[in-house]
Amino acid sequence: HYIETEYMSCYVYEYPFVMGKKFWYIPRGFNIKKPDVIKLLTNPSKNASGQNALTDEIFVNINLILEQVAAKAKLNPEISNKKLQYLSTRLINLSEVQKLIGENRVISDVIEDFWSNNQKWFTANLDKRTRYGTRKALEYGWKISWAKSKENFEAFYSLHQDTSIRQKFSIHGREYLNTLFRLPFTKIVILRDKDENPQAAWLGIINQNTIIHLYGGNSQQSRENYGQYMLNLAAVYIGSENDCHTLDLGGTEEGKGFDMFKKGYKGQEWNFYGPFDIVLDKWSYNLYHIARAVKELTK
Repeated sequence: HYIETEYMSCYVYEYPFVMGKKFWYIPRGFNIKKPDVIKLLTNPSKNASGQNALTDEIFVNINLILEQVAAKAKLNPEISNKKLQYLSTRLINLSEVQKLIGENRVISDVIEDFWSNNQKWFTANLDKRTRYGTRKALEYGWKISWAKSKENFEAFYSLHQDTSIRQKFSIHGREYLNTLFRLPFTKIVILRDKDENPQAAWLGIINQNTIIHLYGGNSQQSRENYGQYMLNLAAVYIGSENDCHTLDLGGTEEGKGFDMFKKGYKGQEWNFYGPFDIVLDKWSYNLYHIARAVKELTK
C-alpha cells in the first residue's frame, strides 16, 4: 500500500500472520517530501525549555498517515511503545580510508598492512582503548576468512546461536539466515584460532555505499583475545574494498555491554524516531502476546 499526505509518504507491506490474520510493516518510516520540512528537521528551532521544537504540521501529517492506515484496515489503531529494534546506531565515515593496491588478496595476509597504512585514520576515528584492543587482536594472530562458503556459514550459525543462548536474545531461524548469507550483498567474517577452530563471527550487508553489521557471535576465547576488535577491523577493510562511504555498527543502547565497546569508534550517533507498533486489532494482538508469553514459560 502507498500512502501519502502533503508532507510525507510511506509504503506499507502486508504479510500473512497467525490465526488467519495479517500484519502490516512500514520498513523505512515516513519519507519527507518537501525540502522545507527537511531543513526544519536538520536545523530545528528551540523552544523556551531548550528542547527541539518541530512544527505542528509534522505531527499532523504523521497522524494523517496513521489515520489512512487505519482506514484501509477499517479498524481503530492504538500506538504501542514496544521496542522492536535499537533506536540509535553509530556511523563511521570511511571516506578517507586508504585502500591497499593489488588484487586477489587474502585478508589474513594483508590486514596488518591495512592497519599500518591507515594509522592516521585509525588515530582520528578510534579512541585509545580501541586502538589498544585492535593492536592486541593483531598480536594474537587470528586467522581471518571472508569466503562465502558452507563451512563459514556453519561456523557463523553455531557461534551466533551459542551467543544468543548465553546472552538471552532471540535470533532468526537457520533457513532465514542461510538465505540471507547466500545473497550477493551479504558479507561474512570468521575468526579462527591457531588450531583452525572458529571463535568469532560477523555477518553484515552492503547497501547504498554503507557496510552494515547485522549479526554476530563470539566465544570466551575470542573475548579474552580481543576478537571483537579484529572483526571491526575486518569490517573496515571490507568496506574500503567495496568503496563504502560508511560503516554502520548495527545498533547501540545505553547500558548494554556492547555500548561502551561501540563508543570507542568515534563516529556519529544516529537516532531514530521509532519504531512503533500500530495495534489494529487489540483483542488479537493481546491474545498473540499472551500465547507468546506462555510459550516462553513452557520452554
